[in-house]
Amino acid sequence: MDRKKKIVAAISAAIYMYLEQEALAVSQMTQAQLPVIQPQVNLPITSPWSLAGRMSIMERRFNWQYRLCKF
Repeated sequence: MDRKKKIVAAISAAIYMYLEQEALAVSQMTQAQLPVIQPQVNLPITSPWSLAGRMSIMERRFNWQYRLCKF
């Protein structure tokens, strides 16, 4: 019975040390706080024709969904 208590104590100590190291790593990460890099968004210049085409596609989809909802 004494041997099982020692094994349980060793396992508990190992788990405690692991959790302590994990908490230390988290606290170090929050203290470092690396600067956030904002991605640059380069939107292509679109022509009015492509914009009109996309709008007509969206309008067709909307009308199709509207008809499906009526059934």
